[in-house]
Amino acid sequence: MIGYYEDNPTQGDATQENSRRYTQRTSVLMILKYLVENTGADHGVSALRLTKDLAAASARHMQKPLSERTVREYLHDLKRLGASLPFGIQVRRFKDLGEDTPPPSGGRATDWYASPAISPAQMRLLADALQMSRFHPDDVSDLRALLATLAGLEPERLERGQVLQSDRPMFRGVPATIDILDSAVSGGQKIRFHYAHVVLRQVGPQKDSRRPIQKGGIGIGRYQPFLEKTEKEYEFYPYSMVFKKGDYYLIAGVDPQPGEQTKMFHFVIDRICDIEILDDSAVGHFGTDFDFARYVNERPYFYGGQAVEVEYRVIGGLDGTFSWFPNAQARPDRTAGQFTVRVKVQPDAMVWWALQYAESVEVLSPPELRDRIAKTLEKTLEKYQAKP
Repeated sequence: MIGYYEDNPTQGDATQENSRRYTQRTSVLMILKYLVENTGADHGVSALRLTKDLAAASARHMQKPLSERTVREYLHDLKRLGASLPFGIQVRRFKDLGEDTPPPSGGRATDWYASPAISPAQMRLLADALQMSRFHPDDVSDLRALLATLAGLEPERLERGQVLQSDRPMFRGVPATIDILDSAVSGGQKIRFHYAHVVLRQVGPQKDSRRPIQKGGIGIGRYQPFLEKTEKEYEFYPYSMVFKKGDYYLIAGVDPQPGEQTKMFHFVIDRICDIEILDDSAVGHFGTDFDFARYVNERPYFYGGQAVEVEYRVIGGLDGTFSWFPNAQARPDRTAGQFTVRVKVQPDAMVWWALQYAESVEVLSPPELRDRIAKTLEKTLEKYQAKP
């Protein structure tokens, strides 16, 4: 196996043996680098072609070229390492895939290739999700380049598709906040932080010291929105981080162990400021079986409090229902194009969701939720009947 030897050289042979080991390791790394940069599941390279290309590179660096036999030995060594190579890379031959998977066009069964940790399609999905999540463009660029490396692709490959950048990106440095949060979640440690809210500030000849949401300003007239840090300090145990409709949220609480009765708090991560871990608060990894996916699905908008069973009628289709409530239970009504739907949802969130789809959704139960929506609509109607 690469890098492991049974011999015990004498003092006189130590320098020569160390040099041999260094040369061997360097050669193996050159082969692995070549495979990662020049091969993939759709194109491989023969041991002979690899030997010739490495020989050309060795000549440029005035090094002794490897023989084809040595290259084959190193390739087999890399293959035996399986997925234990860095980043989950695996070295394979097309014939290792079996008869049901023929080599790609122009290749041979004995050709070698490096299989990356993630496929180009998976890389594209993750990279586009990053850009859609409103990370600062500079942070997105760094992360997308890293994903391209893991997929064995040049970073420029990501520019062959277009994803619209939000006109209100996160501040640069959010990944550092996420790193601290991840450490605190894993260690069951409490955190302390400030939170920022959007405020309007008048801009004029004197430059405002606060950081604008967008470089260049998106304000109207002489006013511009800024994120302003509040004086209040928050101390919570962080439970989980989740994306929801374009924002990245922290779910936290005062209890070290989250449970069904725990009051949850939600914070948009790019508004968290001055975050620090309270070192004396470690309780160990909480290892909870709390179902955060269910919790998030029960909240089309993030509100605390318990979810309840809700039944509503929808006209026209179920696309909006299953977009917001993946676990909804629906059945067709007698009237064509109408459906009755049962969901478990937090009541405050359901009010605003139902108002969003007021023309096509009617909440049937529970009665108190139906009454609350009706009163909200009455107040709304009063506003629009009055002259502005």
